[in-house]
Amino acid sequence: MTETWHTLSHIVIPNIISNNEPIEIVTTFKCLGILIDSKLTFTDHVSYIHQKAISGLKMLGKLRPIVDENTALTLCKSLVAPFLTMGM
Repeated sequence: MTETWHTLSHIVIPNIISNNEPIEIVTTFKCLGILIDSKLTFTDHVSYIHQKAISGLKMLGKLRPIVDENTALTLCKSLVAPFLTMGM
């Protein structure tokens, strides 16, 4: 059997086989809603959360003129807050 080796930065990683299939080496993966990258910088995760929070805030901004303060607060807690507290 021929072994193939992959390099990730300066670390050499051998192929890992599960059920006769090689496990793919990726740079980023999602686990329980958190994007984890190969260098553990969480840059992709922060960008993802930022994008989701901004989307909720834009929606809230469009609705704010037609809803009262309590409704706006409830919408903020349901549209934005979950993304900011995810993974804590």
